[in-house]
Amino acid sequence: IVALQIDYQFEATGKDTQAEQGMTVEQALGRLDQKYNSMLPDGNILVECIEFEYVPMPIQGELNRYTLLPAWRFSLVHTYHEVGKENAAGLVAVNRKSSVVFHAITGAELISDSGNA
Repeated sequence: IVALQIDYQFEATGKDTQAEQGMTVEQALGRLDQKYNSMLPDGNILVECIEFEYVPMPIQGELNRYTLLPAWRFSLVHTYHEVGKENAAGLVAVNRKSSVVFHAITGAELISDSGNA
């Protein structure tokens, strides 16, 4: 674990008793490769950072209760070109940062930020 930041204290309510084998970083990179090879995005995608973390996911129907899921987070920079505002004939490079999070056991992509504050 590179870092663990907890903005509030979690209360331990139970423990999962069944151990499962997780994805290696190479397998997680394979999932990222599959995702972007199926989309064929314009420009270049740079993996800026890879982190293993635990993502708190709300338990449906429970107020203020979460399950901590092990996850691989990829911080990405997508560089592409678009038409400039001042000069319509010229292209301007645009860098857009984002992240992709995969469940470290199942390999499913997690939507960890719904855009709500």
